[in-house]
Amino acid sequence: MSDSRSIDASPAMPAMLAGGLMAAFLLVAIGPTLIADQLVRAQWVLQPHNDVAHVELSMGAFGLTALVIGGLGRLLRPVPWLPLRLRLVVGSYVPLFVVWTVFLIVYLRAMHAMGHGVSPQFGLLYFGKQGPNSWGFLVVALATTLGAPLAEEVLFRGYLQTLLRVWLGPRVTIPLVGILFGLMHGFEYALPITLLGIYFAWLRERSGSLLPSMLAHALHNGIAVLVTTCWPQTLVWMYPQ
Repeated sequence: MSDSRSIDASPAMPAMLAGGLMAAFLLVAIGPTLIADQLVRAQWVLQPHNDVAHVELSMGAFGLTALVIGGLGRLLRPVPWLPLRLRLVVGSYVPLFVVWTVFLIVYLRAMHAMGHGVSPQFGLLYFGKQGPNSWGFLVVALATTLGAPLAEEVLFRGYLQTLLRVWLGPRVTIPLVGILFGLMHGFEYALPITLLGIYFAWLRERSGSLLPSMLAHALHNGIAVLVTTCWPQTLVWMYPQ
């Protein structure tokens, strides 16, 4: 089932989508830095003195930014958030996760064999080194499993996908949004994350709502947090250097 709303029924709708997209993009780009600076200036948190503290402050600020973006997505709603379509999410994500994980392992080892070893993302390194015994860990975990899916789904599958769908239709928009999502995460990770982005975009198109892709995104990030925290040796095995 695709989104049955006529998103171009009003001439003002594309302009509203473009405005929401720009606002969400700016919030993602500069919001965490501004919030982190204000938290330090107000002495609500200490100036980071090491890499761990810096990650915790940055991700905490990102989590607060994600809440603002989520509020923007509810205020200027580019697409309905419901229905959740839980059966669709679980039924499609489980096989996708298996295939994607195999692809990721092959990709990482192929890059290493070609002399372009890929390093783990800083978030994975954090979870691989820090045990779940501090407030900072909880902040980073929540920002990763809930904040990132909230902000990125509103930005990419909410505003961007809905806007491009008006002009290009779903067949072009779904892979294009996936590619842009992958590139946002850096060149080294662009290919595997593009595949995830295409899947999230497909979920949004199939369900006609935003919560299914948010749930799948949160589930994916949550598994990554759980695995790297409980079995940090998997980073050494998956990311040969």
